[in-house]
Amino acid sequence: MAEPQLAAADVRDIVLSIVRLAPVNTVARRLAEAAMQLTAADYAALGAYDDRRRLQQFTAVGLGEEEQEAIGHPPHGLGLLGAFADSPRTINVPSAREHPTATGFPAHHPAMEAFLGVPLIYGSQTIGVFYVARRAGEPAFSDDDQQRLEELAPYAAIAMANARTLEREHRRAVAAEALAQAARGLQQVTPERQTAEVLADALEALFPDAVALAICWNSDDARTWQHPSRWMDSVLTGALERMLDGDPDAGQSTSAELQPGSNATVHVAHLDGGGRLAFAVATEGPISDVEQISLRTLTEIGAIGLTASRRREAETALQRYAVRDEIARDLHDDLIQSIYAVGLSLQAARSATPDVIRTSLAKAGYDLNSVIRDLRSYITHLGRGPEEITPGAMLRTRIESLLQEAGTRTRWKSDIQLGDQPLGRQAERQLYLVVREAVSNVERHADASSASLHLERRGDILHLEVTDDGRGFDRTSVSEDSVGLRSMEERVADLGGSIVIASTPGQGTSLIATMPVGETVNG
Repeated sequence: MAEPQLAAADVRDIVLSIVRLAPVNTVARRLAEAAMQLTAADYAALGAYDDRRRLQQFTAVGLGEEEQEAIGHPPHGLGLLGAFADSPRTINVPSAREHPTATGFPAHHPAMEAFLGVPLIYGSQTIGVFYVARRAGEPAFSDDDQQRLEELAPYAAIAMANARTLEREHRRAVAAEALAQAARGLQQVTPERQTAEVLADALEALFPDAVALAICWNSDDARTWQHPSRWMDSVLTGALERMLDGDPDAGQSTSAELQPGSNATVHVAHLDGGGRLAFAVATEGPISDVEQISLRTLTEIGAIGLTASRRREAETALQRYAVRDEIARDLHDDLIQSIYAVGLSLQAARSATPDVIRTSLAKAGYDLNSVIRDLRSYITHLGRGPEEITPGAMLRTRIESLLQEAGTRTRWKSDIQLGDQPLGRQAERQLYLVVREAVSNVERHADASSASLHLERRGDILHLEVTDDGRGFDRTSVSEDSVGLRSMEERVADLGGSIVIASTPGQGTSLIATMPVGETVNG
């Protein structure tokens, strides 16, 4: 046994140095080291009780790393170390094994004989235990040793209480940020798998020191459970699934069987429309009140998020079916009727003059090429993933296909921004015909080397601009019977919009049209 290296007069300096150390683990270690020096002990430890008067935290000094690893988990405070919670008095005995509350040491624990422990009392509450011990064969602790430790204990209680308060507030801030971030993230994702990953991130942020974590949720079949991919092989996940097969009620529960050697806390929430969501956290010791509240809140947020995610997925599926239905109607209304009109035109030309026949054949060829181009657009669009079949996507595909084919003569640039909201079936159809006629005019008449198309939705207004660097024309010289220009103006007017076509010979042409989103005005 070594002589005490510190005197009672040094206690104030020790405490002042500890006060500046905020983390609980650091404060506890520094206090335990001070106690060992004050009493010339071989071992010292500081344990903090939770609300159930069990050791929530335990910090020991004097043991080597190999000894600590061999001992395994820290004490739970059920024996001698728990006696201070029931009777907050100093215990000074020659042998810890001889005290009535002693339950023995775990395997691989070094032999300890002399034991001196004092309660840590803050206000009227015992918040922990402060003890020192000596190896077998060493003398018991003296009255002076006891006095020194008892003088240090009140300061230790204040330092620990302050450190725990700071840590609790820090955990509250971290938990609040993690929960807020999860709530924000759940508003931006749709698939259930992405929702689960957001919740997994939040759970890891809330319990960074957990032994194991698990999330399980189901939908239609109560015995088919899913969970984030990162925890596919987790022992806790499998145990949680088996527990949930028993159809537990919503709420929080604790089970030591889910993760051997740990304390597992589970929270279950029912999902609207059927199914359940469950979180499990395995920790070395019981989780705190703040952690319990955080786990319950995350489970509630997760249940709302998963329910909303399923609703958004259902709405998206309905939108895709609606778009597919519109495509089917377009195929019937536009393409089949166009093919039928080509057939009628060719039949009528059979008895016409050679010039009329040549004109009819040229027009038929142009119309059939347009039909083929649109069919390719539909096939390309339907071949994409379901998430890409959204309002406005088909119109974009048809315009891009149109410009790609037109690009053999003119170098086209395009910028199409239609957003995710439906434009209205008639608006899409009429708008496409306006664009097709504008592109056709550039290709057939402008002799342009480059052209651009900009189509953008701004709120409830569509803006279309088509420009080229071609030969231009004098608008006053264009016949009033010009079918192309008149048809564009009429279609834009049918949409309740306006169109301006500006051109100067030798300086190109620009077309600017604005149209409200929605159905046509005139039929």
